Amino acid sequence: MTPHEPPMPPERADAGEAGAESGQAAAMAGRIEEFLAGVYTLRVPSQTERRERRLYWSGIALAIAGLVTIGLGWWGASGTKYVYQELPYVISGGIFGAALVLLGATLFARYSVARLLRFWLARLVADQQIQTDRVVDAVANLAAALKQQSESEPL
Repeated sequence: MTPHEPPMPPERADAGEAGAESGQAAAMAGRIEEFLAGVYTLRVPSQTERRERRLYWSGIALAIAGLVTIGLGWWGASGTKYVYQELPYVISGGIFGAALVLLGATLFARYSVARLLRFWLARLVADQQIQTDRVVDAVANLAAALKQQSESEPL
């Protein structure tokens, strides 16, 4: 069993029900396999995927570079006696470093959320397909029960 295969329903003792359910289970499994094959063909183009991965890691690198810049600015400012000598370090280290951290965190969050939402949407579609299959099976069972009841009752 692959990780994407649905679990098979438990076997029933009644042979008549088992035959009908196995046919429905086979049809459901076939639809799920067809759906999964369709999902696998809907891959994100490799160029877009590479660009997103690059921007994701760029966000991490920018945030780290911003933290290092803030640290270097603090280190440079700590060796001065006068406040006017600290201003260039505050501007270059503090403000520029904070901007780098903010930009890096934004890139990281944007592409992390995009990846999460893409997975969530695929999962939502798969769950909806399973629910639709259950509703179709329930309607078919109801129609068969009504047909059998109408045939067994004389008018």
